[in-house]
Amino acid sequence: MSVPLPQVPLPLVRVGDIPVPIGISVPLTQPVLIGVDSETARIRRGIVAPPLVCVSHAARAADGSMDVRLLLREDGVAFYREIIPDQGKILVINNAPFDLAVACNEDLALVPHVFDAYRDGRVRCTIVRQKLLDIALGMRKFRRPPFVPRVAKTTYALADLIAMYYG
Repeated sequence: MSVPLPQVPLPLVRVGDIPVPIGISVPLTQPVLIGVDSETARIRRGIVAPPLVCVSHAARAADGSMDVRLLLREDGVAFYREIIPDQGKILVINNAPFDLAVACNEDLALVPHVFDAYRDGRVRCTIVRQKLLDIALGMRKFRRPPFVPRVAKTTYALADLIAMYYG
C-alpha cells in the first residue's frame, strides 16, 4: 500500500513570463546536440582504447543546415578538448564509453571532463538507449515487426540503428 506524499507548494520565481519553483533548474539556452564518432587503429588483445585515427561530428548550424566535419587525429583530439568540457553541448555517440575512452587515451587531461559530462547528463550513448528500449519491448535478442520488416537478430551498429529509424 502506498501512502501519498503531502503536497508542499514551492516558492516561485519568474524566469521571463514563466513562474518556476525555486530549486528547479531552468536552462537559459537550448543545449546543442552534436553527433560524434571516432575511428581508431585496429583493436588488439590487451588494448582497450586503441590510438585515435579520426573523428567525425555533425551538428545543426544556426541556419538549420547540418555542419558535418571529418577531423584527423590531431584536430580530433583538439575537438574533444574543446567540446567535452562545454556545458552547452550534448554529445550523442554510438558506443560512447569506447569513444570517450579513446579520447582520454589520447589526452589524460580529458578524464575529469568526461566524468563531469556523464554526471551532468551531457553524454547520450545510442547503444545503451537502444538496448534499454529493446529490453522494454522484449526484443533484446531479436527485433520483430513493426520495428523491422521481418524478424532479425538485434544489432547495435550505427548503420543498423539509422536504417531502423530512418529507413
